[in-house]
Amino acid sequence: MQTYKLGKLPATRDIRTIRFQDILKAVPLPPIPDKFDVDQALNFKPVESDFGNLKDGNCVTAFEFNMLMRHQYVQQKIQVPVDTNTCLNLYWREQGWNGCWLTPKPDNGLNMLNSLNYWRQNGITIAGKNYKIYAFANLPCPNGSAGAPPDILAHDDELLFQAIYFLYGVGMGVALPLTAQTEFANGQPWADVSTKLSQIDGGHAVYVKGYDKTTNPQTLKCITWGKEQLLTLDWLHEYVDELYPVIAAKDSFVQNDVYDENELDQEMTEITGGA
Repeated sequence: MQTYKLGKLPATRDIRTIRFQDILKAVPLPPIPDKFDVDQALNFKPVESDFGNLKDGNCVTAFEFNMLMRHQYVQQKIQVPVDTNTCLNLYWREQGWNGCWLTPKPDNGLNMLNSLNYWRQNGITIAGKNYKIYAFANLPCPNGSAGAPPDILAHDDELLFQAIYFLYGVGMGVALPLTAQTEFANGQPWADVSTKLSQIDGGHAVYVKGYDKTTNPQTLKCITWGKEQLLTLDWLHEYVDELYPVIAAKDSFVQNDVYDENELDQEMTEITGGA
């Protein structure tokens, strides 16, 4: 069986990270559908690529590329010319590679929080154009809330569904169990929760693009290693340790304009000092 490359470093917490629920408008949110898939909703045909993650541990930048091309299609109706070499170059540069082909290219993985901050501050340059994000937020995580401020007590499935729907997907970090690679290779959902946290294969990052509340058990749909992969909520509750919705730009990007723009601006000013 093929071995699939991982590469997400352990989850870290920064209390400055915006909480998704804090930037929502203080009114009942519009109802969301029972099932949703970003690509189906947008009639979007993405580039299907592992972006090098079958060979290198760049799952974090691969998730970002999957998210970036959908965000830009929402905003500008353009297909960003994403490619594997650009994704890998970003991965290596975030680890300190100087760009010289004579210099060994590091493959030590990335921290999701650090990489999202890099994306916000520096942008991702593809075919000469730079794509920055305005902000990213945090969702409480079922596996110890590793990426969440300490006052968040519990993961909320409905809040996760809302983030996927209103922000067109989320970045998900997981302590991947040993059984997940076999399930992926066999075309099965990630559903086996028998692996204990002491038997984890390593950290992995994926882009979650959909959910289905009508199935039993309820499922999410992510992109990893160049393919769609289903996972059950029970599996998520056992192994996921980071969840990050991303606001690509402060405009009409968010469906139905559910976030409070003034609150978001204030939070970003406090975090960045206005820079």
